[in-house]
Amino acid sequence: MIKTIGTAACTAVAVESDPYIPLTISWSSENKRQPLYWRITGKAGGELEIKVDAQSGAIRELVIIEAPPKAIDAGAPDSREAEAGIPVFNRSPWGISTNPDYSEFKAGVVTSTEDLSFSMENGTVKLAFSTKRAVRALVCDNVQIYLAGDGSLSAVIVQSPSAT
Repeated sequence: MIKTIGTAACTAVAVESDPYIPLTISWSSENKRQPLYWRITGKAGGELEIKVDAQSGAIRELVIIEAPPKAIDAGAPDSREAEAGIPVFNRSPWGISTNPDYSEFKAGVVTSTEDLSFSMENGTVKLAFSTKRAVRALVCDNVQIYLAGDGSLSAVIVQSPSAT
């Protein structure tokens, strides 16, 4: 799993859902450069794509292409104070090039396999990335991102998404 290395300010977020794509979360970005792509396959099923800002490493979009299975424990991580912001990822897995401005990456897409689970109940959507305990929570409008102690994603929770 790609680890987070910091946070960025949250300016706006949009949440969408339809019969074909269970969930799309988009965070606004001024950068119009091609994003870096992180494709995640669930060990028990499911497929996600996370778009990462190539310049800053901030998350730009999370798309559930195929819903992972529902976990037996689909409850929220331990409640805690959430800080405003969005995660910034370590971009080294994409292989930063030796260009003087470090503007190009050796790979545009990286892949990983994770313990994904997904539930959508009573206006709350939960996407879990692992069974690691969440120690930090970031919030941007109605989207909460939980991080494990090692900086990896633990869960994403959307409260009352407008399109579900």
